[in-house]
Amino acid sequence: MLGVAIFTMDCTNLFAEPSVESDVNSVVQRIGNRYTERNLEMMLEDFAEDAAITWYDAATYRTHESFMEMQSNLYGGVNSNIQSVTSDFRVDDEFVFQNASTVVATGQMTDHLKLVDGSELPTTARWTATLTPSDEGWKVVGFQASVNLFQNTILAKAKGTLVTTVAITGVFGVVLGFICGRLIQRSRGSESQNFPSQ
Repeated sequence: MLGVAIFTMDCTNLFAEPSVESDVNSVVQRIGNRYTERNLEMMLEDFAEDAAITWYDAATYRTHESFMEMQSNLYGGVNSNIQSVTSDFRVDDEFVFQNASTVVATGQMTDHLKLVDGSELPTTARWTATLTPSDEGWKVVGFQASVNLFQNTILAKAKGTLVTTVAITGVFGVVLGFICGRLIQRSRGSESQNFPSQ
């Protein structure tokens, strides 16, 4: 009940203007469409110039230019091992109206990466966007994408590689031990033949 009371108190003026929720929804849906289309430059038009964007690489970018440079290097740089990417961006049904000038939107984003070696890497993240009004309408001032550390495909691939490596090492160790045992046995047999009993 306390949470409901606080929410109602903070949002009385906002609910008196249904256009606010509609405007915020239009912004985040537009961001989602442009992200899905991989049109990131257009997507950033709904971000404030000094918006803080925290990405999968655990880095925070505070300018549009630095964010686009990271994306360019990641998906098209000379050292990139990503051949192509398809994306999906979904917005949760409810927003958090903290006050008349701050709205928090949340949702889920999925990037399906195809690597140059032919393997595929789907990554699902939860995202949070903080929006505030400006002279040009509602703008994102903070955006964070967060991947589940304990349940993701990168970790699964790493575990799979480790298991394979351990299995191969184990088999190699057994074979090597068998061969060494046979060689030692033969060596002892040869020594016993060279030294007949008195």
